[in-house]
Amino acid sequence: MGMRRIEPRPAPSPRISGGTLACPECDAPVAPAEGGMAPTASLGCPYCGRIGAVRDFLSLTGPSRPARVQVVLAASSRMTSRIRANDSRLSR
Repeated sequence: MGMRRIEPRPAPSPRISGGTLACPECDAPVAPAEGGMAPTASLGCPYCGRIGAVRDFLSLTGPSRPARVQVVLAASSRMTSRIRANDSRLSR
């Protein structure tokens, strides 16, 4: 009888990507609400006042700027993505 080989695998991460939240109009950094926001939630620029969906303010291209965020899957009744402020405790 052969021996079974067990390969340890890391737990799947809810992190999808990292990016930056900045106003698409004036490029000012924008902070998400504490605890995260859905991509469809409303967000406003503190500098020029533009209002739009979070996804309109999200840039996944590099280089990232000061308003760094993580795009993660949030467990709920249905799987949705959420944007939250970058946290050094999150795996990179």
